[in-house]
Amino acid sequence: MGDDWILGAGKICQYYGGYDTTFDTNAGTFPADFPMSQIAVYCGWYEDNASGPFAQKDVEFLPGAFAYHLHSYSAATIRSTTEHWVGPLLAKGATATMGAVDEPFIIGTPDVSVFCARWIVQGFTYGEAAYASLAVLSWQTTVIGDPLYRPFGKSLQALLDEQQKTHAKSLDWTYVRAVNVNLFHGKSLAEMSFFLQSLPLTMQSAVLSEKLADLYNAEGKPASTVEMYENALKLPTSPLQRVRIRLEMANRLAELNRTKEASADLKKLLDEDPDYPGKATVEQKLQDLTAKLSAKESPSAGKTTP
Repeated sequence: MGDDWILGAGKICQYYGGYDTTFDTNAGTFPADFPMSQIAVYCGWYEDNASGPFAQKDVEFLPGAFAYHLHSYSAATIRSTTEHWVGPLLAKGATATMGAVDEPFIIGTPDVSVFCARWIVQGFTYGEAAYASLAVLSWQTTVIGDPLYRPFGKSLQALLDEQQKTHAKSLDWTYVRAVNVNLFHGKSLAEMSFFLQSLPLTMQSAVLSEKLADLYNAEGKPASTVEMYENALKLPTSPLQRVRIRLEMANRLAELNRTKEASADLKKLLDEDPDYPGKATVEQKLQDLTAKLSAKESPSAGKTTP
């Protein structure tokens, strides 16, 4: 039941909210080296205390982010930055969260798919959406956040029209959401790539440059993908966004047999973030790339002995 709720919430965020959404269906929580970058919504379970990326120094919640971790004692204390989940999520920058102060049993926890449907699709306030997600009241759930918070009160198109006029700081994110919703409604990757190419803001925004790179990648255009990732890295980025982009770019460069460039990219990742939790994995990739490059440059490469 908990899995179904969380997967449902993810699909609502993806198809109706227009958010790029990562689904992790592994038994454990997200691994520590997963770059938790620029998060709008997080839903997960089931670990006693904040773990994986949430136990790291940096977690990048966007302003207004909602975060929820399903656990029987997630809100047993809300003032600790390390114990359980509610306190640590708030300490890392989440704006709103929910949790259980004591054992609620699964049916007594919030149905986050209902929450996301009311909040994102129907435009309820945060308090209304949280209320709607609960099967029972006066039980174990505590809801933390401004009950009148209503980020989805306007349609996406109305928000886009308004932000285009005011040149809002978050306009690039609204474009990303619009692209994703259009893809959901049947627009092609080529149409959405052309749309982003036509925006002057794309070449000035790391967010939109990365999104265009992702579209190129989905179209099977690795060279164009790398070009746009390189452009994104020339622009102001968040630290974990840089990690994400460098990891993706290294993969695309390797696919193109641009081994030296892939190796240089991963070395820059470690230079820029020497405390990256996935350092050992990156170092192993570097060893593999070095071995591949040595085999390629060896005078006997490609020759056989009769």
